[in-house]
Amino acid sequence: MNINQKLKKLGEHLETGLVGRRDHARMLLLAAVAGENAILFGPPGTAKSLLARRLKDCFADDVKYFECLLTKFSMPEEVFGPVSLKGLEQDIFRRVYDRYMPGAGIAFIDETFKANSAILNSMLTILNEREFDTGNERIKVPLRCVVGASNEMPKESELEALYDRFIIRMRVDRLKHEDELVNFLTNKAEYQKPPIDIRLSKDELSQISQASAILPVDEPVIRLFLDLREWCQGKGIKLSDRRLLKIRELLKAAAYTSNRQSVSLSETWVIRYCAWDDFGSRQFEELVEWLDSHIDKQQQDLSGLSGRVDAEQSSYEKKAKTHKRNEKGKLIFVDKNGDETTKPDVEGYEYNSKDDNNGKLYTEVQIKDKLKTDNQYSAREIFKGNYCECIAINGKWVGLEAHFIDIYSKNLKKFKHKPKMENGVYTSEQRERFKTSVYDLINTLKSKCSEISSQIQKITLSLDSSPWTPKEYQESHLAGLRINLQEIEKHQHTLENLIIGYDKLLVTSDTEKLTDPSA
Repeated sequence: MNINQKLKKLGEHLETGLVGRRDHARMLLLAAVAGENAILFGPPGTAKSLLARRLKDCFADDVKYFECLLTKFSMPEEVFGPVSLKGLEQDIFRRVYDRYMPGAGIAFIDETFKANSAILNSMLTILNEREFDTGNERIKVPLRCVVGASNEMPKESELEALYDRFIIRMRVDRLKHEDELVNFLTNKAEYQKPPIDIRLSKDELSQISQASAILPVDEPVIRLFLDLREWCQGKGIKLSDRRLLKIRELLKAAAYTSNRQSVSLSETWVIRYCAWDDFGSRQFEELVEWLDSHIDKQQQDLSGLSGRVDAEQSSYEKKAKTHKRNEKGKLIFVDKNGDETTKPDVEGYEYNSKDDNNGKLYTEVQIKDKLKTDNQYSAREIFKGNYCECIAINGKWVGLEAHFIDIYSKNLKKFKHKPKMENGVYTSEQRERFKTSVYDLINTLKSKCSEISSQIQKITLSLDSSPWTPKEYQESHLAGLRINLQEIEKHQHTLENLIIGYDKLLVTSDTEKLTDPSA
């Protein structure tokens, strides 16, 4: 049984009898495989320590387990072991740590952020370098993973360095949904230690470490890291250089154990459990939304192909229907009443809301003539102390020019006339040449469709083989590519209709009747 198969089975084993803990179990296992640390935020009774205890059962060798609850009064002896009395007799200070944190493979530290200064420094070295100072000697410790647990965020600034060393961060909430509660209350599955044959050996862990270290990282993932750092800064999330590097190494381990040859965007699902700070806010949800949208943007860019399809459609429309000209070569338009004209538009005034001169509008002179005709008119009447042309509006004399400026001058309108179109006429050779151009683009689209379909199949198989990503992630991860396929399908349908349209073009052998002899 290979490593990938073992990890899948171990993940299922870890969550046996637990409800809603699928991701927690697998992320703890990934942390242990990669040699990193994880912290769980949540209230008591949510299986935090249970998951840590089960984690030690995933390894074939004798992996010791250490668990402790920190308080502000905790002593270093409770975590790192008592001072050796025999050593003191020889004036040597060293600790007896075999049954404590420095001697464990898996450690669970409850109320992690209650660590006091007496414990903090030694714990930082263990968490990061996997080394422990005992007297005048620094030793390597066998720790694979430290699982922390807390119900609160670190408050003191000196605890930031401790928090930074927990690469995977997860909330563990009480079950809320009715179906989960029913499943939990009726679940009869009992946990048993995994069989020896599916546990990971030291050699396999070493193989994972060495192979994942040299695994290349795809360029889109590097770009995502750069954007992630910028996004975190905008959100006030502290993402140190060390954490960024650790996340990259975590993705390498996830990629190798998923049988991949490089770190692709498929692994970046894991980042949702790495790049947030405050479990009491919506940072996690916002990070998930950002990652999903960012990954969608990494899908195939079809703008070039879409532009070519639009160009073919535009070319067809110009060939199928051409702008008609009169005997003098002037373009012909159709006005609002369907009458032909060589004017592309008309500009003028409406006399009123019901009279626009049948779409031809009125000139200023015509408006003033109608005002004279439809109202009492005087060529010499006093208006504002001067004699001028006046009309009577509602029994009051007003200046004709002033009335025009007040009512009409600001309402100059412009109606565009529709071009008069006629069917294009071409030779049969021209028509076949037009169709060939469309067929070439259809073949290009088919090739792109095959490429994207192959990519979807490859990613699907890749996600299926991953011990880490859940099944429901596949659809969201592939959403962009599926949209690409739908877009290509629409383009193909458009081009097929163009072929049908070209087949209906009028054909002639008379060169004088051709719409465009040079086409």
